[in-house]
Amino acid sequence: MSFSQAFARAGIKVEQPKKQSEIIFTTDSREIPMMYRAQIGGRCSLQFIANNYNESDLKIWADELVNTNDEQTKKPRYQYSNNQLARHIISFTLPFPFRVISNCGQDSILRPVIDGRGIPIIPGSSIKGLFRRACQRRDQGKPIEQQVTKLYCGDADRPGILRFHPAYPLGDWASTTLQDRNPSYYKILDVVFPQQSRQTGEKNSSSGAFAQVSFSQPTFVFSISSSQSLSAEQCKSIEGILKTALSKGLGGKTSSGYGLPFQALNKPDLQITLTGSGITPSLLTGQKEFRPNMFKAVLRGHATRLLAGCTDNNSVLKDKINALFGSTNSPSTVEMFCEIKNQPQQWSEEFEDLKLEFYLQAGNKNDQEFLKQLFKFSYTMAGLGKSWRRVWHKKFYPNKNYNKLIGCHWISNHDEMINIKDDKQLKNFLDNLYKLSNQYLNNKKDNGSMSWREAWSPKRVAVYSKIVQKSTAIELFHREDFKNTPAIGGKDQGDRRPKHVSSVWHRMLPISNEQYLEIVTVFHGDRGPWKEQLPLFIKDLTDKGLSLTWGEKIEFNKKLNHV
Repeated sequence: MSFSQAFARAGIKVEQPKKQSEIIFTTDSREIPMMYRAQIGGRCSLQFIANNYNESDLKIWADELVNTNDEQTKKPRYQYSNNQLARHIISFTLPFPFRVISNCGQDSILRPVIDGRGIPIIPGSSIKGLFRRACQRRDQGKPIEQQVTKLYCGDADRPGILRFHPAYPLGDWASTTLQDRNPSYYKILDVVFPQQSRQTGEKNSSSGAFAQVSFSQPTFVFSISSSQSLSAEQCKSIEGILKTALSKGLGGKTSSGYGLPFQALNKPDLQITLTGSGITPSLLTGQKEFRPNMFKAVLRGHATRLLAGCTDNNSVLKDKINALFGSTNSPSTVEMFCEIKNQPQQWSEEFEDLKLEFYLQAGNKNDQEFLKQLFKFSYTMAGLGKSWRRVWHKKFYPNKNYNKLIGCHWISNHDEMINIKDDKQLKNFLDNLYKLSNQYLNNKKDNGSMSWREAWSPKRVAVYSKIVQKSTAIELFHREDFKNTPAIGGKDQGDRRPKHVSSVWHRMLPISNEQYLEIVTVFHGDRGPWKEQLPLFIKDLTDKGLSLTWGEKIEFNKKLNHV
């Protein structure tokens, strides 16, 4: 007997459903919004950056997400205000100075969860996870009782009394500031540009820019409600626990500076103030944005160089670097917070006298000591940020008609950074650092080095230096016989822009108000890019008075391109 016959026998009248509107299917993928398309070539490719951003899938996806009804301001159609979300028992706002990144887990591009109205959010489950971990640590210096944690968050037997609502960015969460409206630019669009393997000269290295979506300098509303009435003291305690949890970072890539609020790290291992000038990095849209996450990239790259000069075992090297700076399998033991003290309202092509406060923290004592010396190496031997291999030409290049933006220049008044005053102290620092790097790898003997271009071994690198009042070596980088070479200028003959990574670093290390220790670092382990220029370049350095400070003396045979 069928269901319809049984209902009829029982005298139950079953209403027939109304006829639904006809569903229209389309075979034209161009009519399907980008966010619903598969991430495959020909359908949608958000991660890979097209040559023309305005014609890219990412631009179309962003337009559809924002769904603006105001073409002049590009303000998103949907947004929440703080008043809408303040009706919960506990609610507060928290600003973030850089970016916050989260991932919905779809496809290969990092992008946040989107709620039913099309607004990106941090899910309540993520907020609860942070809260629970903070409960397991401490609440205002006192251990939290296990039964209190169960009361708030629940366990396998029963749910907790607290409900963690999604965190929403306030107001205009997608477009740029009023001073910088651009119909093709949304501040939620971000970029990741891995360069380490190419810059260190690892074999079979490659690089490319990839898109990701993150919140730019957002202010989030965090809200918690309860199924039971709470006292004022309980509310204060709950808010304190959540703020403690958020101080460790929200979302992903927190060790790179993402998701960290204005609070600095508690009792950092290293706190340094830097003032610098240089080139402002670009986003994939061409928009300028100073990006603190690039400093972790510099530290990771230099750590790789230093350790690559102490071992020829690539597996040992990678394991050590990943344990220190994180990987897809484990989090970073290094925490970094970079606070911009004098941030401009709008970034331009360059920055001058930018003041930064760095807070660095590591795991155990060995990590802490290596991290301190690593940061000192980064500051002493080169620059930080974009074009770090060269000195800031606006300051040190005497040709006033030269207007290209090249290099950077950083100064510090930190005792750990300014105790190198001459070539002997520089040699002593580099000797101790090479010894420390071997100890960090637990080397009991000479374990060789990697064959990469910039492996920091005394057999593969030569450091030249001299105390000067103005640069004596900068002219060499602009000589015709040097600037159009792969090893020095990063160019082949006829190239308009560099396409190789230069094998030379140039630094003007401040040692007083009017004096510098000029440092030129030459990587000669890989002679391929040098051809016949290496002996000529070394001769010109010594003719200008720079002497070999660290590394073994370079010997040449008649062919000029072999040790």
